[in-house]
Amino acid sequence: MATPRGTRRGARLVWRAVVALLAVAAIAAMPSAVGAQEDARAEQPEITVRITAQRIADGRTEFALQQQQPDDSWGERLLPTRRFFPAESRVGHWLVSTPLSLSLETAADEAPVGDVEVRIVARRDADNRIEFALQRRESDGSWGERLLPRQRFFPAATRVGRWLVSTPLTVWESQPVPATTPAVRFTAIAAGSGYSCGLTTGGGIECWGSTGEEREDPPDGTFTAVAAGNGHGCAIRADRTVACWGRNDHGQASAQSGRFSTITAAHNQTCGLRTSGAVRCWGEVGAFIPDGEFRQIDVGPTPSCGLRRDRTIDCWGLSLAELEEFDGQYRAVSVGVFHACVIRADRTVACAGNLLQFPFGQTDAPDGTFRAVSTGSFHSCGIRTNGTVACWGHNAAGETDPPGGQFTSVASGGNHSCGLRPNGTVECWGYDVMQRAEDPGGEFTTLAAGYFQTCGLRPDRTIACWGNNAHGQTDAPRGQFTAITAGGSHLCALGTDGTVACWGMNDTRQADAPGGRFTAISAGGRHTCGVRTSGSVVCWGSNSMHQASSGSIRDATAVAAGHLHSCALRRAGTVGCWGLDRNGSAKPPRETFSAVVAGTVHTCGIRTDRTVACWGLNTHGQTDAPSGTFTALAAGGTHTCGLRTDATVSCWGTNDNGQSDAPVGTFIAITASLDHSCGLRPGGTVDCWGRSTVIAPPNGVQFVRP
Repeated sequence: MATPRGTRRGARLVWRAVVALLAVAAIAAMPSAVGAQEDARAEQPEITVRITAQRIADGRTEFALQQQQPDDSWGERLLPTRRFFPAESRVGHWLVSTPLSLSLETAADEAPVGDVEVRIVARRDADNRIEFALQRRESDGSWGERLLPRQRFFPAATRVGRWLVSTPLTVWESQPVPATTPAVRFTAIAAGSGYSCGLTTGGGIECWGSTGEEREDPPDGTFTAVAAGNGHGCAIRADRTVACWGRNDHGQASAQSGRFSTITAAHNQTCGLRTSGAVRCWGEVGAFIPDGEFRQIDVGPTPSCGLRRDRTIDCWGLSLAELEEFDGQYRAVSVGVFHACVIRADRTVACAGNLLQFPFGQTDAPDGTFRAVSTGSFHSCGIRTNGTVACWGHNAAGETDPPGGQFTSVASGGNHSCGLRPNGTVECWGYDVMQRAEDPGGEFTTLAAGYFQTCGLRPDRTIACWGNNAHGQTDAPRGQFTAITAGGSHLCALGTDGTVACWGMNDTRQADAPGGRFTAISAGGRHTCGVRTSGSVVCWGSNSMHQASSGSIRDATAVAAGHLHSCALRRAGTVGCWGLDRNGSAKPPRETFSAVVAGTVHTCGIRTDRTVACWGLNTHGQTDAPSGTFTALAAGGTHTCGLRTDATVSCWGTNDNGQSDAPVGTFIAITASLDHSCGLRPGGTVDCWGRSTVIAPPNGVQFVRP
């Protein structure tokens, strides 16, 4: 990155001219230098910018540009002379800005490098949103193809005068230099839960991402197919036998003998299709596997489905009545956690499932024709017949915001997806496990961990965040705050004046904090609750299971927002809950408490004698609280951590990624999320655990970071 004059020698960023047309609330990081010369630009200097936009009172959209500084902060807004997108413009008509020239100035004894010239193009769509793209001037003076960012729509309705910011956009210097390491080329890819693998052109296996507590590399040899689960993988050798590696706590890596034609994996289970067409599974199966012959199968953590020889669908595992509507003939099937998608005979896509607990739109398949579909935990992606990718469903980490351009195959995992380009390189989007654990250093006084990001409150009461930034959740507001809370992909903070500021994902208005003064706040999956100075509870955001309907509570001192339920601590010490009451998660015991926290489908509280009681769903031991006395609690997805009175930390519940393996030593504060937990040491430093073993992707695999 460039450095200011007089600090370090090397390339320095200098703006020659700043003239652009439009911006948007959230754009995704672009593929490396447009994706056209990935191999050649590994060593080039970078220019990183982001675009900001606001709606003004007359209906026009004003935009500006910001440059990333050497300390990774963002510079002042640079206002182009021509910077307004008209309030009325023809639908579908692309408007172009005048060029923006970015220059790399070098020291006197260094060779000069060329300029990079880009321009923003924008158009209004039928929904009155503004879609934009980027163009880069080619060496022959022409403008290159329109590059469509993953999140590229400025919403039709935004608050006047509020600046919205994009995620960073990296542009490379014009003249490429050779990369030091040749890119690996792939012929097939597989995406698991934070773990992905690819089949190289030479028949080898390359894997990257989170492997849990233990790392085991894939075996050598020549393979024809590969599958990835939750820290484990399996592949079919050239002789059609199966080899597996990685996590094996449920036998998911203990491959069966015999010859197989296809292989699939999810969570702690693996299934293969024998050359005879019979299904064989190993690991955490827990269901009767149907007899008969299949042409294709896909295993999920709950239901699994297969396409029989006659092209009908047969599913097993967790019974989902909604999947019974697949009663015709189909081309392919793919399975998520509680939903499945199929490609019909006419190449259109249909999806069905149980959305009671996780209503993320994962069954809302787009129109059009597709040649492939792949389903992740709560999202799906498909390759259209024109070779582009479309995704739908949960978008907490940008997993439904694919890059533009052509792909030959796509694989959807837990909260990320990967696509195979025609040139054999791989691009992934969504949750990048390489991004989460690096805190910015320095001292903090409290922490808040969301699904894929963490924020901390510093001693000067300012906020610093790190991790996934698909929805601007690490772009913390300026100012001074007294408390901070993290939901799924949004965060809120309590200002020193008692007002609430929220940022990040806002698809259900979970970040639209109401006015007034508050004494406590808590962010849930897609909603937020706060306690006003009067003691009344108010919630905003998603109310799909009445989790934001706080009712008549008027004497609250604290509030806890979970995934689909919420609880409040009353002045008398009793707890009142509302929302989804699965397995009693919203039915607290008739006892008195001093604190309460809420996870996905469980709740825990500290009694007045400092012991802990938990209630709700207990599939992973998340309500099996240990004995002893505690001063604080933090509830993750399906695990809980507690700060004991001796300042040590104990965690219980899910531990598939080490999120319940708290380190030794003393802490002063704790926080927990889906697959990781963090603690604050007495010196104010941060210590996190979970997703402990992470393998970096090889050259040739690019994670399109938000």
